[in-house]
Amino acid sequence: MNRFVPESLRIETMASGRLCLRLSGKIGWKDFEAFAEELLPILEATVVEKSNGVEMRIWKLDLPHCSLRLVYEDFPVCISLESSTDEADGVLRELHQKLKTVYNSQK
Repeated sequence: MNRFVPESLRIETMASGRLCLRLSGKIGWKDFEAFAEELLPILEATVVEKSNGVEMRIWKLDLPHCSLRLVYEDFPVCISLESSTDEADGVLRELHQKLKTVYNSQK
Protein backbone atom coordinates (compact mmCIF):
# COMPACT_ATOMS: atom_id res chain seq x y z
CA MET A 1 0.00 0.00 0.00
CA ASN A 2 1.24 3.48 -0.84
CA ARG A 3 1.91 5.99 1.91
CA PHE A 4 0.83 8.98 -0.19
CA VAL A 5 -2.48 9.04 -2.02
CA PRO A 6 -3.05 11.68 -4.69
CA GLU A 7 -6.41 13.23 -3.83
CA SER A 8 -6.96 15.36 -6.94
CA LEU A 9 -6.55 13.16 -10.02
CA ARG A 10 -8.07 15.56 -12.51
CA ILE A 11 -6.99 16.54 -16.00
CA GLU A 12 -6.72 20.22 -16.89
CA THR A 13 -5.60 22.15 -19.94
CA MET A 14 -2.59 24.39 -19.34
CA ALA A 15 -2.06 27.83 -20.92
CA SER A 16 0.14 26.10 -23.54
CA GLY A 17 -2.84 24.03 -24.67
CA ARG A 18 -1.22 20.85 -23.38
CA LEU A 19 -2.70 18.68 -20.64
CA CYS A 20 -1.67 18.28 -17.05
CA LEU A 21 -2.86 15.74 -14.52
CA ARG A 22 -3.28 17.32 -11.08
CA LEU A 23 -2.23 14.84 -8.42
CA SER A 24 -2.19 16.59 -5.08
CA GLY A 25 -2.53 19.90 -3.31
CA LYS A 26 -1.74 18.45 0.11
CA ILE A 27 1.77 17.03 -0.20
CA GLY A 28 4.42 19.53 0.85
CA TRP A 29 7.97 20.27 -0.24
CA LYS A 30 9.60 17.88 2.24
CA ASP A 31 7.36 14.95 1.19
CA PHE A 32 7.55 15.53 -2.57
CA GLU A 33 10.53 13.25 -3.18
CA ALA A 34 9.03 10.33 -1.22
CA PHE A 35 5.71 10.79 -3.05
CA ALA A 36 7.52 10.88 -6.39
CA GLU A 37 9.52 7.73 -5.60
CA GLU A 38 6.28 5.86 -4.79
CA LEU A 39 4.69 7.11 -8.00
CA LEU A 40 7.52 6.20 -10.39
CA PRO A 41 6.95 2.41 -10.46
CA ILE A 42 3.20 2.89 -10.98
CA LEU A 43 3.95 5.16 -13.95
CA GLU A 44 6.67 2.78 -15.20
CA ALA A 45 8.88 5.86 -15.36
CA THR A 46 12.49 6.74 -14.74
CA VAL A 47 13.86 10.12 -13.77
CA VAL A 48 16.07 11.68 -16.42
CA GLU A 49 16.64 15.07 -14.82
CA LYS A 50 15.82 16.86 -11.56
CA SER A 51 15.61 20.63 -11.24
CA ASN A 52 14.93 22.33 -7.92
CA GLY A 53 14.17 26.02 -7.60
CA VAL A 54 13.05 28.19 -4.71
CA GLU A 55 9.32 27.48 -5.16
CA MET A 56 9.28 24.70 -7.75
CA ARG A 57 10.67 21.25 -8.44
CA ILE A 58 10.58 19.76 -11.93
CA TRP A 59 11.53 16.18 -12.68
CA LYS A 60 11.75 15.08 -16.30
CA LEU A 61 10.43 11.52 -16.58
CA ASP A 62 10.88 8.93 -19.32
CA LEU A 63 7.93 6.58 -19.77
CA PRO A 64 7.59 3.75 -22.29
CA HIS A 65 5.94 5.95 -24.96
CA CYS A 66 6.81 9.56 -24.07
CA SER A 67 8.37 11.99 -21.64
CA LEU A 68 6.45 13.91 -18.98
CA ARG A 69 7.31 16.45 -16.31
CA LEU A 70 6.49 15.82 -12.67
CA VAL A 71 6.09 19.30 -11.21
CA TYR A 72 5.83 20.52 -7.62
CA GLU A 73 4.75 24.12 -7.12
CA ASP A 74 4.99 25.66 -3.67
CA PHE A 75 2.33 28.38 -4.02
CA PRO A 76 -0.30 27.27 -4.27
CA VAL A 77 0.87 23.79 -3.30
CA CYS A 78 0.30 21.49 -6.26
CA ILE A 79 1.88 18.38 -7.73
CA SER A 80 1.08 17.55 -11.34
CA LEU A 81 2.22 15.57 -14.35
CA GLU A 82 2.61 17.80 -17.41
CA SER A 83 2.62 17.01 -21.11
CA SER A 84 4.48 18.75 -23.94
CA THR A 85 3.30 16.72 -26.97
CA ASP A 86 0.15 15.23 -28.49
CA GLU A 87 1.41 11.74 -27.68
CA ALA A 88 2.05 12.69 -24.05
CA ASP A 89 -1.49 14.15 -23.82
CA GLY A 90 -2.82 10.70 -24.73
CA VAL A 91 -0.54 9.00 -22.22
CA LEU A 92 -1.74 11.40 -19.50
CA ARG A 93 -5.33 10.38 -20.20
CA GLU A 94 -4.36 6.70 -19.86
CA LEU A 95 -2.41 7.39 -16.65
CA HIS A 96 -5.41 9.25 -15.23
CA GLN A 97 -7.50 6.08 -15.55
CA LYS A 98 -4.68 3.85 -14.28
CA LEU A 99 -4.08 5.98 -11.18
CA LYS A 100 -7.79 6.14 -10.39
CA THR A 101 -7.89 2.34 -10.53
CA VAL A 102 -4.73 1.86 -8.45
CA TYR A 103 -5.65 4.33 -5.72
CA ASN A 104 -9.36 3.48 -5.58
CA SER A 105 -8.46 -0.16 -4.97
CA GLN A 106 -6.60 0.90 -1.80
CA LYS A 107 -9.64 2.51 -0.19
